[in-house]
Amino acid sequence: ANQLLDPVLARGKCDWVKDFAIPLPMTMIVRLLGLPMEDLPRLKNWSDCAIGVLSGLRSSAEVAANALELANMVEYIAVQLDLAKQNPREGVISDLVRASEADSESLSRGELISIIAQLITAGNETTTSLIGTAVMRMLRTEGMQQTLREQPQKIPAFIEETVRLDTPLKGHFRLVKKDTEVAGQPLPSGSRVMLLWASANRDDREYPAADQFDLDRFSKPGLHFSFGYGIHHCLGAALGRAETRIALETLLARTKHIELGPDNDFHHVPSLLVRSLRKLDLHIE
Repeated sequence: ANQLLDPVLARGKCDWVKDFAIPLPMTMIVRLLGLPMEDLPRLKNWSDCAIGVLSGLRSSAEVAANALELANMVEYIAVQLDLAKQNPREGVISDLVRASEADSESLSRGELISIIAQLITAGNETTTSLIGTAVMRMLRTEGMQQTLREQPQKIPAFIEETVRLDTPLKGHFRLVKKDTEVAGQPLPSGSRVMLLWASANRDDREYPAADQFDLDRFSKPGLHFSFGYGIHHCLGAALGRAETRIALETLLARTKHIELGPDNDFHHVPSLLVRSLRKLDLHIE
């Protein structure tokens, strides 16, 4: 975090998304997996393609182009698995290879590739969204920057309310396994449904004045649906929270005042799934 902030503070301005919110979680997931840092740019490109395929708003030609890139990603991961098998190193990929070798029935090669591809994508995209949105929310909520500067212990609560109100992953698709009914609506077996936990997070019956930001709403983390639920609960929830907390703590500790740039339009990447800012221009003192 400090390395990313050094050039930002020297310039006194930045695009927070491009200069910090993207590279921090991307760097961390590359390190955790044990992949070469020089591969970060193409790993980020593949991650964007994976999100693009699921966005629901891209043309057939764009989806086809994204799919071709993802085929390259699969080939790359297969090579990395072979390298990890030949020369085990520190990182999740080598851990997965060791686990699959210890129990031949635990994970197939295809499952290993799928897990790693999922970790590359999910390990950066939603945290980038949260880090970007958290700073935007802090600067657009009157008095919030000063409150968090004076009471940094409230940053975790601030993150929980941000992730509730601006859910990084708005929802996901699920397959109905058997005939059922939800709120009087029949859902036949085999139906595809989209669960919108971003909507659940704004249910006034559960969260009074749900559209308002309330720093004191949560006494402990996890009282919302932003990280999923049950067996689908996000594997990286603790990591995403930690990265966002460290980002905010470091930014506030090393600055005196932050303002939004005059040209911010607060537009988001077009997607049915993710809620991620395109850019966030800041002026920093």
